[in-house]
This record gives sequence, C-alpha cells and structure tokens, in this order.
Amino acid sequence: MSSPLSTLRVRVNQIDHILAAPGPLDNSTLPRVPIIRIYGESSTGKKACVHVHQAYPYFFVEYPGKMNPDGVNHYIARLTHSLNHAIAISMKRNPLAPKSQFIRAIVLTKGVHFYGFHASYSPFLKVHIADPSFVNRAVTILQSGTVMKTRFRVYESHINFNLQFMCDFGLYGCGWMDLGEVWERGAEETADDLYESDDRNDQDDSKHTFPTSPYFRQSRMPLEVDVAVHQIHNRHRLSARNIHHRLSIPGPPLPSEPLVLSVRELWEDERQRRIARGLPPSPEIPQDPSENSRGPGAAWVAEARWWDEIRRRIERERGKEKVLPSSRNWEKWVMTTFESIEALWEDEWKTWKPGPPEGDVCARDAHVDRVRDDADEINPYAGSQMANGALSQVSRAEHAAEVEVDEELLSSQAMGNFVQEQEPDWEKLRDGYAEHDEDGPDDEVAAEDGPPPENQFTHDQPGTSSPQKYSRSRDENPFDQIWHNIVRYALASDEEPWLTIECSAKRHRSASTVSIDRTPSKNRHSIRRLTSPAYATTVRLRVVSGLTNDSLASLDVRRLKHVPLDAAAFREVDPENPFVVGTDTHRLKDDGSMKRTHAQSSDVSGEMTPRPPKKRKVHMDSDQALRLSIASSGASSLGKVSTITAASSKTTTSLGTVAIGYRYALPPPSATELLSSVDEHGIPSKVYTSPYYFRASDAPEKPREYAGLVFHLKGGAGLDTLEGFVSGTPSAWHATTGRAKLDPADVTGWEYASAPPSAREVRRWLVSPQGRQHLNQARPKQPSQIEGPTQANPYGMKATPLKSSKPSSRERQNMSTFSLEVFAPSTGNRLPDPDQDEVVAVFYSYQDSVEDNGSFACQTGMIVVENDQVSTRRLRGVQFEMVSSELDLLNRLIDTVLDVNPDIVSGWEVQAASWGYLSARANMYGYDLGEQISRAPGRHMGGGSDQWGMRTTSTFKVVGRHVLNVWRIMRAEQNLTSYTFENVVFYVLQRRTPRYSPQTLTEWYYSTTPLHTANLLRYYAARTSTVLEILDVAEVVTKNAEFARVFGVDFFSVLSRGSQFKVESFMFRIAKPESFVLLSPSKQDVGKQNAAECMPLIMEPLSAFYTSPLVVLDFQSLYPSIMIAYNYCYSTCLGRVTDFKGQYKFGVTDLQQPAGLLATLEKHINVAPNGIMYVKQDVRKGLLGRMLTELLDTRVMVKQAMKGVKDNKALRRVLDARQLGLKYIANVTYGYTSATYSGRMPAVEIADSIVQSGRETLEKAIRVIQSTKKWGARVVYGDTDSLFIYLQGKTKDQAFRIGYDIAETITAMNPAPVKLKFEKVYLPCVLMAKKRYVGFKFESPDETEPGFDAKGIETVRRDGIPAQQKMTETCLKILFRTQDLSKVKEYCCRTWAKILENKASIQDFIFAKEVRMGTYSDKVPPPPGVTVAARRMLADPNNEPQYGDRIPYVIVRGDPDSRLVDRAVSPEELLNNRQKHLDAAYYISRVLIPPLERIFNLVGADVRAWYDEMPKALRTDQPEAVLQSPRKAKRQMNSAAANPFKIDEHFLTSRCLVCKAPAPGGLCDTCRAHPQETISGLLSRLHVAEAKLQNVQTICSSCCGIPAAEPVKCESLDCPWLYERKKIENKVEAMDVVAELVAELQEAEDMQEEMVVDESP
Repeated sequence: MSSPLSTLRVRVNQIDHILAAPGPLDNSTLPRVPIIRIYGESSTGKKACVHVHQAYPYFFVEYPGKMNPDGVNHYIARLTHSLNHAIAISMKRNPLAPKSQFIRAIVLTKGVHFYGFHASYSPFLKVHIADPSFVNRAVTILQSGTVMKTRFRVYESHINFNLQFMCDFGLYGCGWMDLGEVWERGAEETADDLYESDDRNDQDDSKHTFPTSPYFRQSRMPLEVDVAVHQIHNRHRLSARNIHHRLSIPGPPLPSEPLVLSVRELWEDERQRRIARGLPPSPEIPQDPSENSRGPGAAWVAEARWWDEIRRRIERERGKEKVLPSSRNWEKWVMTTFESIEALWEDEWKTWKPGPPEGDVCARDAHVDRVRDDADEINPYAGSQMANGALSQVSRAEHAAEVEVDEELLSSQAMGNFVQEQEPDWEKLRDGYAEHDEDGPDDEVAAEDGPPPENQFTHDQPGTSSPQKYSRSRDENPFDQIWHNIVRYALASDEEPWLTIECSAKRHRSASTVSIDRTPSKNRHSIRRLTSPAYATTVRLRVVSGLTNDSLASLDVRRLKHVPLDAAAFREVDPENPFVVGTDTHRLKDDGSMKRTHAQSSDVSGEMTPRPPKKRKVHMDSDQALRLSIASSGASSLGKVSTITAASSKTTTSLGTVAIGYRYALPPPSATELLSSVDEHGIPSKVYTSPYYFRASDAPEKPREYAGLVFHLKGGAGLDTLEGFVSGTPSAWHATTGRAKLDPADVTGWEYASAPPSAREVRRWLVSPQGRQHLNQARPKQPSQIEGPTQANPYGMKATPLKSSKPSSRERQNMSTFSLEVFAPSTGNRLPDPDQDEVVAVFYSYQDSVEDNGSFACQTGMIVVENDQVSTRRLRGVQFEMVSSELDLLNRLIDTVLDVNPDIVSGWEVQAASWGYLSARANMYGYDLGEQISRAPGRHMGGGSDQWGMRTTSTFKVVGRHVLNVWRIMRAEQNLTSYTFENVVFYVLQRRTPRYSPQTLTEWYYSTTPLHTANLLRYYAARTSTVLEILDVAEVVTKNAEFARVFGVDFFSVLSRGSQFKVESFMFRIAKPESFVLLSPSKQDVGKQNAAECMPLIMEPLSAFYTSPLVVLDFQSLYPSIMIAYNYCYSTCLGRVTDFKGQYKFGVTDLQQPAGLLATLEKHINVAPNGIMYVKQDVRKGLLGRMLTELLDTRVMVKQAMKGVKDNKALRRVLDARQLGLKYIANVTYGYTSATYSGRMPAVEIADSIVQSGRETLEKAIRVIQSTKKWGARVVYGDTDSLFIYLQGKTKDQAFRIGYDIAETITAMNPAPVKLKFEKVYLPCVLMAKKRYVGFKFESPDETEPGFDAKGIETVRRDGIPAQQKMTETCLKILFRTQDLSKVKEYCCRTWAKILENKASIQDFIFAKEVRMGTYSDKVPPPPGVTVAARRMLADPNNEPQYGDRIPYVIVRGDPDSRLVDRAVSPEELLNNRQKHLDAAYYISRVLIPPLERIFNLVGADVRAWYDEMPKALRTDQPEAVLQSPRKAKRQMNSAAANPFKIDEHFLTSRCLVCKAPAPGGLCDTCRAHPQETISGLLSRLHVAEAKLQNVQTICSSCCGIPAAEPVKCESLDCPWLYERKKIENKVEAMDVVAELVAELQEAEDMQEEMVVDESP
C-alpha cells in the first residue's frame, strides 16, 4: 500500500503517555483518555512534541459463545458492564459514578491462535482500557473468575502500551514518524515567548504552517502538535498477510522482502549506499556451497518409537473426524486483529470493508462476482465492532441488572490481597523489571576416563615390547654414497622360483639373506611397515641372464616382484673379484620344499668415517648353482625399489650346500616414503615434549599420584638422563638390550654427534651480529613488582579509541546531551550531606546534536555562588557565572537547561551525586527539580521507594528527557575490576585523571591561595566534559540508537529493559499483520507448566595438559539454526505425540488437535527428539524461524557492508552496532521460550525440543568423529554447541586440515542452516573443568605467534587479585613455551620471596568484589568487602556504595585466631598506617597457590611442595636501617609518636648506615674517622632517594596539572604511581636522619680544620 504524502516528520527519540480530558480529536466521552507524547527532532528543524490521540491500551479474550449477532452484542454488553463494575468495586469506588468508566470499548475481532498450530480463525473480544495503569487490574480480575463466573484466558496483555502503539503503527525507536494532518498548539504565539529559537530554525518558520490546535500548550518544546492515530502514515507501510486461517498444502508463498520495517530499512540504507558508491544496489551475500547437498538431519534416537505412536494415534482417531465448513459466514463480517486498530476511528477514516481478507487471494477472486450483490448487504456484526464502551449514565443504570460480578469474592480480603500482589508483579513483568531465571539445568557428567595416553603412567607387562621409533632426520639418507654401481642377476634356466632377499639395516650395521619362495605371484602383496629404528626390507627380484647394461637400466624394477624367477643357472661369484661372473655349479631342486634357518649377520663394526660400499654374504643351496652377475650400470633403477616389507624374523630358507656371494646393500626408505606411511601405522607425525624438570634436583624422587593417575616426571636434560651407550655389533646390542623401548610420550636416545665448530668458525661467529648481540645482552634487572605478562599491552586494552572520520555518510547524532556535576563543601573527610551542605557551584557541559566534525567538542560552563573565595577579581583565569545564593543557583541552572533543551541529561553518578544531590537540595526549598526541567507535565506517581530504578537506572526522572547514569552504563558495558571514575577514564579514554578526597577539595575551596580554588573549578569542569567524552568514545548514544532501530523499542528501553521485551517487539511486528494472537499467561499458569526434561550436552572434560593439537569446532548459532531447520515454533507445534497424565499439555495450556488432522499432515510432520510434533515448512513456516532467518541474513549483509567501509570508521561503528543488535536478538530467542519464573510467554516443550535436538546433533557428531579412523581424533570435551577434538601426534598444519575436513563432513550430515564451523586450534592447552580451559590459540595455519586464550580461569576472572592473574598467566606461558617445570618453579619461588620480603606493590593484592547492601543475612558473617563498606558507612553515612559496586579491600596480618573479615581493610588504611602489613602467608597459601595447583596437578607437579621447600627469611620484615636508627627513634619519641604497635619497634639497629659494621650510634668509629668518604656515601644515598622522588613528583604533577613544587594530593587507588609515590615519600622522610649525620660530620670536620689552623704557626 502506497503511503500518502506527509506534512511533518518527527523522530521518535522519547515516548511516554499521560491522561487528559477528552477533546475534539479524542472521539470519546470518557472523563479521561490516554494521550501518547513523542519527543524528538522534526523535519522543520525544530524539536517537537507530538500528542497522539485515540490510542488505547488493549488486550484480547476469546469469545466462548455462538456466533449469533444478537448473542455477541449481548455478551459484549454484559462483559463491558461486569468488568467495569468489578474494577470499580476493587478500587472501592461507586460503579455508577461518572468517573468510574474504565472500559473504552470491547470489539469483536477474529484471529489465529499463536500458541500451538491452528489453521482457522477464532473469535476474540478486544478490550480497550481507558487508563493504562488499570490494565493489570482488569487482567487479574478476568483471570480470577469473579466476572461472569468465568476464568478468562487473556491475550497480549503483557505487551507494554507504548510498545503496542509502536508495533501497531510501524514505529520504532529513533526512527521517523510520518504524519499527515497535524494541528499546532499555540500557533498564534511567537516562539520567542517560549524559546529563543536557533538560528538554523528561524529561516524555516515561514515554510511550515499548520492549523491551530484546539488544545493548549503543555510542553516547553519549540513545536507542539496534535495528531490523531489515523494520520500516522507509517501504518500504510504495513500490509495484512492473511495466510494462516486455512489449511493448505503446500502453504501460501511468503514475501521476499523483510517483514519488519526497521530491518527493511537497513537493507534499503545499504542499497542507497551502494548506489552512491557506483555499485550494484543488491548487496552481495555469501552463499553456503554445501547448502544444496545437505543431509536430512533428524534420525533421532527415539524417532522410530515416536512414529509408531503417531500411526497408532491416527488409527484411533480414524472415523472420528468432524467435517468443518470450509468457510464460516461470520468471518467475512468480522475484522481481523490487525484491522481492528481502526475500530474506534471515525467512519470517514476507516478503510476496512466486510468481505474476503486483503491477503486472501483465492477468496478475493471468488468474491469478485458477488461484489454488487453484497454492496447493500448490512453487516450483522456491525454493532459488536463499534465503540460501545462509552456508555451514558442512563444506559449504565439500565444494564445494571446484567452485571455478573462476584462482589463477595471481589471485596474479600483475600481478593484484595491477590489484586494488590498481582498488580505490582504484573507491572514489573510488563515493564521488564523481573530478573531472568539463571538456574540452568544440571550439567551431565560424561563417562569418560583418563587423560591423553602420553600423560598416563603405564606399567610394562612382562613379555611385551613397545614399538620403536626411528629418529633420524628425514632429509638425510646415510646410504646415498653407497649406490654408485648396479647389481645385475643373470638367469640361465627356465624354472621360475621366487628369489627373496631380506635386508635389515640398523644405522651402521646390516644383515641380509636370500631365500627361495614359490608362492604364486597373484597372491603376493607388498606391505610397507616400520617396526623399529632399524630398516627392515624385503626385496623380491627376478634373476635375469643375458641382460645388457642398457636393457637393465631401462628395467622397471617396481614390477620385478611379479616376475617368476628361474634359478636354473646362477653363476658363481669370484670371491677375489666379485665383478667377474663364474660358471654354473648347481641346480635348484624342483620340489619346492622350504626350510627355515637363522640368518647370519656380518661382522662389520660401526665407524664414524666414511666406508666403501658394504658387502654382504648370500647363502645358497648346494644343489642349485647360483651365479650373481654384477655390473656397473643401472644402480639408479635398483635404487628405486619400493616393494619393502617388514621382516618378522631373522630367518631364511635352507638350500643345503651354500654358495657365498656379494651384493651392494639396498637403500633405506626416503623421507617422503616414511612420512606417507606414519598415519597408516599409527606413528605420530610429531613428538611433543612432555613437562619435565630441567634441573634434576627439582624432580621428585618418587612418582606422584593424583586423581588416580601416577606421574613420573623426568629430571635433568643432560647425558645422565640416558641409558649407557652400548657399542658393538647389532647382535651384541640386541643381546644386551633386547628390542629397543622408547617412551611413548617422548623420544630420547643416543646418536652420533656432529663435529664441534672449529676455532675459526667460533671467531667468525663472535664478530657476527648474532654473536655481538649475545655478548652485549645484559642481565635483566629484576623489578620489585610481580612479573606479569610481557605483551605490549599490559593493561589489556582492546584497541586505541576510534576517532570519527570527517567524511561520514551516516546520519548525524540526533540527540543532544547535558552533563552536570556539583560541588558542596563538606566536614572533614566526609562526603557532602544533602541535608546540611549547600551547593556552592555547579558545572555543566553540553554537546549539541549538530556537532559531528570528526573530533569531540562540547560547551562548558559553571555557576558559582559568590563569596570571598570565589570572585572575578580573585580568579581571573577562570570563566564562570556568579549568583548570590544557592536558590538563585538552582533557578539559573533550570533556566540554562530549558534554554539549551537537551534530549539527554547525564552525570557520572546521578543517584547520590550530580542531579540526585541537586534534586535533594531543591526539595529543601519545596520544589521538584526533575519537574522543573521537564519538557512537559508528567503523570502523578505514587509514593514509595523506586527499588528497581535504584538498582538498574536512576530514581531521578525527567519527563521528555532521558536520564543516563553513566556509572551504571559503564558497569553494564565494560568488564573492569573497579568502576571508579578514574579507572573507567583510563580504560575508555586511555589516559589518567586524578582523584581528590572531599577533604582536599574543601581545603582548596577555602584556601587563601587563588590557584587552589582555580584548580578546584577546573577539576570539576574537566570532569563534566570527560563524562560526555566517555559517552562519545563508548558510542553509548549512537549504539543504543541503532539498537532501538533494530529491536523496535524506544531508546531508554534498550538500556533499562530485559531481553524478553526486545524479543516480543520483534516477534509482535511479524505476528500482528498475520493476525496471530499471542497468549498472556498468568504467573500461576507459568508456574504450573511442566518442568524441563532435557538438558544440553556438557561433557566432563578429560582434564589434562595436552601437548598435541586440540581442535575446537563450534556449531554456528546452533539453537537458532535448529529452530530454522526443523521449523520449531509456537505456531507450528502440533503438541505431544502421547498424552501426559491424560492431557496433551503444551506449555501453559492443553493443546488437543482435532481428530483427522494428524492423518492429513502425516507426511508433513517433524518429530522432535522429545516427542513433540511440528509441521514442516511446506505447510507453514514458523514465525520464529522466519524471524531468525531475517535476523541472520540481515546480519550477514551488515557484516559484508562493514568490509567495504574500512576507511570510514564512524560508519563502520554504526554498522557494527547494528550487527551486534541483530546477533543479540537471535541469541536470546531460545531463552524467551525457556524462561520459567519470569517467562512472559514460555513453552517448555519447545525449549526442550531445541535443547534435545542440539544435544543429539552434538552426540551424532561425536560418534562420527571418533569412528572415522583416518582422522585419528578423540573428542575430549563438548559444551552445548562446541567440540574439543584431540589429535595426538599431529602437527599444527595437519590439525587445521583435519579440522576443516571434520567440519565439512558434519555440516553435510545436517540440514541447512546447521553448520559446524572451524574455530581455532589450541597448541598446547590445559583442560581443567567444565567451561575452564586455557591454551595457545591459532586461528589460521599461517599464524606463527599464538594468542593466549583463557576461559573461566583466574586470568580472566575479576574476583581475584592482579597478582593472581599475573602469576597464573606467566606460569602457563612458561609451561606452554618450554614445558620446563624448573623455570616455573624458579619464577614462583622468586615471586613468593618478593611477597614475603614485602617488596611487592600493594596494588597487586587488592580484591574488588561486588557489594549489594541490604541482601545479606545477619546469621553468618558477611563477605570481607561488605564489612569494609559497612565500616565506611559507619564513618560516613553518605558514603554508601551503589548497588552492585565493587569495593576494594586487602587482607592484613592479625591475631592467629582472628577472622578473615576482621583483617579486611581498605587500601587507603593500609597505605596510611605503617603498622599494618599485607598478610603474605594468606595471599600465598590461600590465593596464589590454589589456582596454580589446579593447573599443575594435571602434569604431576606439586606446587605447594615448592613453597614448603623454598628457603624463607627468618625475619620477613626488613625495615630500612634509617628507620631503626637511634636518632630516628629519639625524634619519634620527642614528637609523641604514640606507643609502637610491634615489638620490633622497641629495638634499635646496631649497624652502621654506611658499612653495616656494629655501631650503636648510627655510624661506626671507622666511618667517623673518614668524614669525607662517609659524607660522600651518605649524600649519594640521599641523592638517589631524592631523584626518585623528583621523578615521581614530575609524573604526578603533570597528570594533576599543578606546578612541580606543589604537593600532590591525588589519591587514585587505580594508579600505580600512587603506591610508588607513597613508598618513596616514606623513604625520603626517613632520610632526614642522613642529612643530620652529614651536617654533624661536616661540622666536626670544620671544627677539626679550625683547630689545625689555630695550631699552625
């Protein structure tokens, strides 16, 4: 339907509603009607407020009676009066009073049930309520059974009023609303009376003139208009799709365009963008090439049983079918639920006419011939589709007798309590306040055993032998120099026995035999096999006579094994000259008898020097003359012999008398041949090193048992770890050692070493760049802090902040933002108290919506109460506005806000500071600040605390403007350990900002130094602009605006509402045009549905350290893909195959399909593995499947668009926000069906179908992977939609190849769009427990440097301390890179020693855990963080942490029997109290060692034993010698330094400060006797300390923006320089004793010089 021309467009930035007296546009006689207000920019350039009339909240109830027009009208009248009467009674009002009119109208409509498969229209009554706040009460009363003795089932009452309106008219958040005829309020007034219009708006005032509205102005917006709902042109873009009211196979076709307008606009935006770039308009969408060759999927475990039950049920229902009329007469006279939006409009604006539905093509064609005949026909149901709710007082009295209300039950105390309890609960559910149920199903424990084989300790059984592995380099062939000649065998007879030559070569030793075999050639097969490091070869050759060199060179030796051998005339070889051929001597017997004899080995000793070609003896039968003809050509042919088999024994055939001859040894297999056969024989392609101790002293003496496994960890890496070298002949070697045994997890043994480098080579290397670099390498200095990850990004920042590019094609940010901070002097170090401390200054920053020039810019200002401290004469470098009192300050701020008219007001912490503090001060003067800065009058809200706002957004409300609590937004979007302003600035803006205590700020305000007061004002001014910069860099406004467009909800709901609300918005926009009616179950209905029966597959991992590759495969969007592939949806569900306790229960209802329906759909049914039936897509495509397809396809399109705009960062970030929003909705759709306690329309059977289908899909993939031998894979862990596949002994490249092969194979087995995607390769990795693993990650074969990837362990968790994260990550990287446990042990002991010596930074030991005050039990001790927060509140009641804030604390030493909570203190207290020290023993034994134990226990290492065995200092505290000097102690006593807390402080050092010799007075006599050297040493020590302090002072003063000479007052616990500064300040403070000693020595020296001068003549 084409959209008419619009006269005004307004962007939906903010939406609310109020109640007002009806006017000319309301078409109602009710005392009050709802009016929707929309705020946003308009097409005129002005910001507008639109009042929308004739929009009412509604819900549906099913009409249970007969479709008799009179009966319908009578039922509607009874229901209207009864429900209105019941609401009035529940409100304790007079039902007959004029103001007791709560029902606007009840209209007859038709719709299709969405909850379960239905293929026909059902009659519904659409109940319009006059006041949105009474919807919950009306629904509760109808569900309670007090009206008309019926418990009504209610539909669509859980949809919010604003969302109902936006879905009905095709509107979405931050989108444009197109209006037809509008009426402007106050059009005769000039805009200057209300606002000073912007210059950009003045020029457009004459172009846009609208009729004058009959309503008075209410808002403070420059443009305020009224409009009736029928003038909203967005509605015309929606078209009805009446496709579900009649069963047809196949189902009617669906439109190709996206069904949701907001998504359709995303496609249109991309088309326009491509046209502007000169590209084809249609976006390029990548296609899955395997989509057309997919398998059918399904084949569930119990599917055959379910189909047997279906057939039995069909047989039982046969003959019970009811013949339903193909078309019922009442349907054409009743409008659908989609069309019923027009029911309350005036007749001239209605477009619906009785007849076939617009989308029903068949019925419309059949209706063409009857158009004229039916034109004059009267609609018998017209009375039931009119606005019949506004009844007069007389009609109400006449129908009083028809009221059917159980007043006794309604007025009872129980019913009152029920209504009061249900109403707030339902309000929360409708508004999305309820929390999601996070209690998931229990994990399934898989019956798997043991780690990978190389990590298991196996006992060798007697009589068994391990296979041997050959470790020679693949590229080196030691026999290449031997084959320079050819061996040729001459044949002199026609007999054809087989000649078999068995060759066995072991490095430098070899043995060979020749045997005769008459096995037919057709039955002989050559198998290549490696059994030991020795080469075992069997070559079958035909002995040929009379061959020339040329003919022999051209002989294809590879075919010789198939040629029969005639040994009639072997020629004897001359022992003196083997190259001379002798005469025939013997004949071979023809009886074919064979006798086995042991082969004789040649006595050839192994030597390192090159040797001539090796000669081997050949044993032959005396009855048969054997002659060997050896020539000098054709060696290359014989060198290519490939018919090699393993010799199972050293045997040969005994032929009687033996003639001895010689031949050249055969070549060993090449590297290519070896590599091609390792997979066939199960030999690992690569041998990985298992964890070991480099130092033998670190290795445990005994094996360690853990979790039923015994670990033998090797120690040392030198020759002493190998068994003794056995020299001699092969026979001697075998006799001594037997068959060689190698460690299955490692290969160690002897080999001949290469020659050492010569002196010349060493000298040449020393002068090379590598040698010089090695010589110049200085030993790294060990820092005092704990050594952590050495990456270039030590703080874990994702990326540098993106700057918006100037040439941006996106729409400019359309909402302006106003940030506010306040300052009020306080008492002592307490926060300001709003009941006592007045505000003396406010600071604001404003960012207009038109400023999008590529860089951040904002306007700042401050309003200050004038006094002696703040005046223009005293502070000349600061621009501010002065007022005389706090009240004037508040009024001036209100005027400023109204003047700039921002869309968003924000502050860092709106609740207790900023706007919240200012609002509390305004209450002291008797007015509401939020109301004063609102854009329009608001609704009167009831009293009571807003707990939801306090915990999720803010309790400070402003009508017409969004209030953003930036602290809470950052807490939701950023994963940080601390959410202080300073830490968020550092991670978001990547710069440091100072933090000052309230006491410091108050001192600056009252300071006599003007610079201090100016610093105070600049600090707060910078803070307000920084808040806006955080919003800009984090893209809070832009991102949430795009989310609002995608979700279809308003801007603020994106921040404040849950996932179910957003899913409903998307789902409702597709369901409404198709006349689907969504069920609204009560809380009791939700609680009565069956419990979930299925759970996802979460295998218990085979916990181990995996040295070989571990491939991770992940099903891409598994649950959404399953819903699409198998058509799982509310609207396609046929219910259970078998009854459940006599009922066919489905979710919150009973779904009994009519008899005969299953027989009709028998070939069009999908059976889920949990026994739930769904129709196939050819009958009806599920709404959820269509919704998810639209979401996923659009996301693919957006991600493709992102690839083409890499140079436009601003547009790229907008597109990224869109694809994230689409991904979010797709991922939470399954959760909507499975929600239990907070579910708004759950269906546990659908959720079970999805979960069980995913589980069996995963199990089927596991079976295929483990049964396919060519992959050699083993699934060691599976979690819901991912598989961890271990490829033992494979290389990284092989892992990628096998991983992709597995993914393609599994994908082809499942229907589209179910797809198994290759994700990454871990090499190596550690699997610890469910959802806890860590490894080096490779995402492509070309990567050389892996990434460190951890899930669920301490390196990524925020409930630990930084030291724990650093140690765990560093130890894992050492293990992954070197497998050397000695290095890990050395690092751990070095770190623990620093902690014990109190040399580590306090920042590394700060816990920061969430605190939710008011939710803890008083029966048990609270967590340490809560204790610290409670102590903080006792000292300052206003210093209460926000709900969910993370409170920092440390654990200090205490009494041995003290509780942990008693030893938890704030970091500030530890820094300022020298008597408190970190509890090193607690941190090491309880915090640092446990996570390391969980990892290294899997490799057999005992981390706690490392700590127990390490040497520890007898005195853990080694204080500075200066601090313990007698001179320092005396000064402390003179300054009344109070009683020392520790016994150590009662004892003084007796060591010299310079030479450490015994000296009771600080300096020994020797040092005093040499004052010049002593003074030099003391001054050097003092200079070093002062230089460090100067460096720290320079850094901190530059950050704070103060002169270098000013003391630094910053107290930011998130900055590491605070701890460094405190440490150096304490050290320098103690150095005053050194200065005194220097002065004393200098004075003594001067006196000595004077004495010398006086004594001189």
